[in-house]
Amino acid sequence: MSDNLKKPKNIDSQLFSEPRMPNFRLKTILFVVVPIVVIAGIVITIIVANTVFANKDKKSGKTGNGGTPETTVGYVNDPVNDPNNTSETTLTTAQKHVTSIDMITDEQMKKLQDAAEAYFKEGDYVIGPLPKDVTVDTFNYIGPILACWETEPPEFLSIVFLNYQVIVTDNTGEEPVKRQFFWSVGYSEVFQDGYADTSGVTTASSAFLHFDNWSVRGFLHYTSIERDIARDIKVLENKIDPSKIVSFDGETGSVNTPRKPVLNTDAVSEEQIKAMRKAAKEWYEDFVELDQNVHVDSFDYVGIAVVHSYELDESTVYTVFEVKVTDATEKEPVQRSFNWYMGFVDVYENGELDTSHFQLMELSIGFPNWTTDGVATVEEARRAILDGNFGYEYTDNFDGFMAGPEKLRGFIFPKSDVELIPEDVIKALSDEELRAAINEIWARHGYIFKNQELLEYYRQFDWYEEKITKEEWDKMGDAAFLNDVEKKNVDLMVKEREERRKAAS
Repeated sequence: MSDNLKKPKNIDSQLFSEPRMPNFRLKTILFVVVPIVVIAGIVITIIVANTVFANKDKKSGKTGNGGTPETTVGYVNDPVNDPNNTSETTLTTAQKHVTSIDMITDEQMKKLQDAAEAYFKEGDYVIGPLPKDVTVDTFNYIGPILACWETEPPEFLSIVFLNYQVIVTDNTGEEPVKRQFFWSVGYSEVFQDGYADTSGVTTASSAFLHFDNWSVRGFLHYTSIERDIARDIKVLENKIDPSKIVSFDGETGSVNTPRKPVLNTDAVSEEQIKAMRKAAKEWYEDFVELDQNVHVDSFDYVGIAVVHSYELDESTVYTVFEVKVTDATEKEPVQRSFNWYMGFVDVYENGELDTSHFQLMELSIGFPNWTTDGVATVEEARRAILDGNFGYEYTDNFDGFMAGPEKLRGFIFPKSDVELIPEDVIKALSDEELRAAINEIWARHGYIFKNQELLEYYRQFDWYEEKITKEEWDKMGDAAFLNDVEKKNVDLMVKEREERRKAAS
């Protein structure tokens, strides 16, 4: 009780400390005020009673004029109970989720399947979407999986996953290729009263398949769907029917082999590396802390290391980077560099990858005025990965990236945009180096090479951004993109190339 509501210590003295009221004031209170208070009390009682009875009528499905109910318990304007209303509905009271697949009615299942097919065609985040050069030949339903967040009522919340076999024709390469993958989508509002809400969807996992020229959310083998769902929630029933899987490569019921972890660096595809590099860079930019006076100049890919346990049948792929920064914590800015890595634990053969499960390095490197996650050299990164995975098989491809910063960054002449290249240096280049030195000037400006080999080569470097097509470049001309230093360097190198061709003819 607050201080201003406490009873006085001496009630009697407080009551009689004031003079008594005159008789005419007492009469006024008795004959005027009291009747008003009584009448007001009666009015309030009537209002409250009417409100209670009105609410009681609503709950019992009655209306004031004895007509049909204005609303139903459970859903507002529930289409299941009101055939004239086809709008989406809103929950007003708790409903019971289905606890078995057999509880799902034919009408509910049809609604879920129609929604899943429409969602796939929309190409939203659940599938990728598919490139325009990839056409769907078969979208085949193979059965549901029921999972739940909680196992005990009343908090039982189930999710119904619909699972499909997808066969496509891939026209992104030189020749058309048939490919197959499995796709899953979940619905969390399927209820025992026959209602299903398909407005919200969820996915079985964050796994992607990375083919030669494109990626899609999905699985190589249908058994992977249940495994990934079971990581986060409890699987109650799996009614995927393998006999429903149609012919893919000429054999009835054929499927891809179950997922297998990559065993070494050679088993990791370029598309998987590209996806891991992108995920690692995004994580670094969002979560790794640097001093506010330290600015990242470049985040360069060094290579990958793969550790594998035959006993546990699991692998981790570590992507290693060199981070170059400008340290402005000193009186004069200082250029510094260090290495950082991130491990991905769901990297499988034939392109399957889930970047949502990863390991972060637990080592830090200190500079005079600040500290951050990292190690000083690539060799230290290698040693840290080995120490953290004692007894595992180990491979890496760092050696090809340890010949110095010029090779690491993909440049023959990193400063060819601001410094003239001496003629004697140009003449000392091999034919391959001369070709690369010319091409890197175009690559620096984001030129999209028609030659697929060149395009893939430059895609491995973080500084390369695909911005200008050949048609756009030809239309605007070299002068629109190259500065005077670059033009002179190109002229000198093209002159050397032509002289070599003449000498060889």
